[in-house]
Amino acid sequence: FAVALTTPPAAATTLTGSQSCVVTPAADPQRLYGDQIRFDVRRNGDLVGSHTVSFTRDGERLETSTRFEVAVDVLFITAYRYVYASEATWSGACLEALTATTDDDGKEGAVRVSRSGQGLLVSGPQGTASAARATLPTEHWAYAVVGDDAVINTITGRVNRVDISPAVSETVKLADGRAVTAQRYVYSGELDNEVWYDAEGRWVKMRFPAKDGSSIEYVCVTCGIDRVSSRS
Repeated sequence: FAVALTTPPAAATTLTGSQSCVVTPAADPQRLYGDQIRFDVRRNGDLVGSHTVSFTRDGERLETSTRFEVAVDVLFITAYRYVYASEATWSGACLEALTATTDDDGKEGAVRVSRSGQGLLVSGPQGTASAARATLPTEHWAYAVVGDDAVINTITGRVNRVDISPAVSETVKLADGRAVTAQRYVYSGELDNEVWYDAEGRWVKMRFPAKDGSSIEYVCVTCGIDRVSSRS
């Protein structure tokens, strides 16, 4: 999930991802998270929805299923609803294919990513782009993205140029009231976002501005915190 801020690159753009397709045992998402990540989604502090990511194995490949859904009610009537859903196939740390759909209060969109030669072909509402083989989508569970300067925007279908800079280490409160220490990373460039990862590389929080100026914040319900250290 991502929010574009500035004018995207030209319709056909090739950018490079920084990492190879090899996944170390410590970075295996099922080792870090188990079979599912779940966040509460809050708008200006009020609970408005949820975000889940499910992981399954198909031989050597990893399948992920993501769903983000929010509903904003005014006087007991749903005034706004947004649904994002994606299905993706991964080979190691590299994306093989992805299909994402959005329903923005009745306005529907779709983005598709597929292998094309040595890279990826991305198509969406704003045109077609090409990306390097290891470029990651804006699904955030993979800590490796913090070393990249480009990401595939799974809402617009653009390859966004970004700078992802570490900020301070902070205490993050989970949905059950517990607290964990996590590093905050700040996106700048063509995306405006803040993402927190713990010492093991688990995604534990996110915050970004919505198009109406409100603040959207992800609060971890289940994000692998209770799992045995991946480095043990």
